[in-house]
Amino acid sequence: MHDIDWGSKKTTLGYWLEKDAIGNGIMTKTVAKCTDILFTEYQLNRIQINCGVENYESQGIPKRLGFELEGL
Repeated sequence: MHDIDWGSKKTTLGYWLEKDAIGNGIMTKTVAKCTDILFTEYQLNRIQINCGVENYESQGIPKRLGFELEGL
């Protein structure tokens, strides 16, 4: 999690995973738990995830969790 903008009640979330661990659902579960905490305990209104245009594995995480693609 990067800096929280408390005035706007938003933050950005980033992640990095060892290549050997990709495909096991570890990061999807982790990001799901983080977003749950940020929305419920921190009372944030917005979480933004930035992914590389060609990093399809990374893009899959917000897609699986129901994030909306806003632009490239």
